Amino acid sequence: MQGDKLDVRLYMANSKSVHIFTSLEGYKVSFFRLIIVPLCTAIFMMLLPIQYYDIRMTLLIANSTPVGVMLAMFSQMYAGDFEYGARIVSLSTLLSLVSIPLVLSMTRLLW
Repeated sequence: MQGDKLDVRLYMANSKSVHIFTSLEGYKVSFFRLIIVPLCTAIFMMLLPIQYYDIRMTLLIANSTPVGVMLAMFSQMYAGDFEYGARIVSLSTLLSLVSIPLVLSMTRLLW
């Protein structure tokens, strides 16, 4: 079991980085996770009577984070395509460098 987890962690080092950026489905998942979910959260937060700006920003930042590494680990544990999961984790982590500041600046305009 320990060897299986090691394969997931080292997938990024063993794979070509071209495969990470050529998957259209990876971009769809990342777009949904990094843009749609935080914007829906921001709109929902506008409807709630939360007065404290810090609470709103904390919840928004928590919902703006990339896909977790556990996705690839669970994919491998349950005989799924862990390479696909590792690609999504890698892509969403790289795209979050742009999406988190973008989402936070967009919600400052709304609030």
